[in-house]
Amino acid sequence: MLEKSEVLMKDRHGLKVIGTPDGRIVKFFRRKRLLSSALWDPYVKRFARNAENLKKAGIPTVEVTGVFRVSSLKRDAVVYHRMEGESLRDLPVKEARIGAFAAFFAELHRKGVFFRSIHFGNVLKLPDGRLGLIDIADMAVKGRSLGVKERLRNFAHMTKYPEDRKMLEDFGMERFIRLYEEAAGLEGWKAKAFGKQVRTQAGVAIG
Repeated sequence: MLEKSEVLMKDRHGLKVIGTPDGRIVKFFRRKRLLSSALWDPYVKRFARNAENLKKAGIPTVEVTGVFRVSSLKRDAVVYHRMEGESLRDLPVKEARIGAFAAFFAELHRKGVFFRSIHFGNVLKLPDGRLGLIDIADMAVKGRSLGVKERLRNFAHMTKYPEDRKMLEDFGMERFIRLYEEAAGLEGWKAKAFGKQVRTQAGVAIG
């Protein structure tokens, strides 16, 4: 498989992602620290579990076909089918459906999806117009709607990438927050607390 595949990503530690001739993706994981949660809950298992949980929640994501250990590379690996689509980061603002992403982001939070690594590079616009997720190892699906503090933390994760923040600002940060709020399912004091704090966090003037 390695000999016939295309290297899509690598770093100083070695292979990270390859593409196979039949259209599948193989993603490699290494344990970064001697003592970490990956010791008892490996990243490769989290990836496969998250794919299944997202599928149950009705969120488009990759279809995992297997996980295995590559002893020669001292890596775990997950194999999945390549998702058709383009990342929001690769699209102009007018085509990236930022407004639809606001509702999608709110849907993730309503369904308990806390995606620490969320950014426009791992959100795909699918051929049928829906949005889907890739690179899903750093995620927790909690089985309940996220609380205000969790949503704020996830907003901070999502807006920390300069290229993504620029797209949000070109779209209109206040406009994005309002669209999120309309779809968020927060009520009463939770809605007020979230609204005030997320605007402060995002640097949006509060009238």
